[in-house]
Amino acid sequence: MGRKRLRRPLFWGVSLLVLSGCAVEEWRNADLQLDIASALPSTAEQVRVCIDGAGVRDHGAAAVGRFAVPGVPAVRPAVVTVQVLIAGSGDTGATGDASFVIGQAGPATLESDAAYTKATYTEYTAGEGPSVCDVTGSFAGDEEESWLLAVRFTD
Repeated sequence: MGRKRLRRPLFWGVSLLVLSGCAVEEWRNADLQLDIASALPSTAEQVRVCIDGAGVRDHGAAAVGRFAVPGVPAVRPAVVTVQVLIAGSGDTGATGDASFVIGQAGPATLESDAAYTKATYTEYTAGEGPSVCDVTGSFAGDEEESWLLAVRFTD
């Protein structure tokens, strides 16, 4: 009889926690996904995702190779380039900061009919790769139709 008295409050206490404020966070599946056939280099300091016509999103490289980019306008195909950057020395203007591309995937085109693709990754020696991408445009606002892009380094 004593065990039942202990189990019943424990059961209701756990049930109350589960059904109250400990609910799962709201999330949504990615609409577009770009897998990069490489591991994220350990020397990476920043990952830059450039989407033609939408803009640039920078991510710290500590995200273990998985990145989400919300607000990709759903009005046209998304042309995506992903660059892995390290800091370098040099003068790039008023800031005096320079970044070098040490790897790049893309450009890859994604849209609702072709929402998934794999991209190859090309490594570069610092200072010998392409220039850091810089595209103009704007990401979709809260009331505009948009896609969520997932970028994954898969190895």
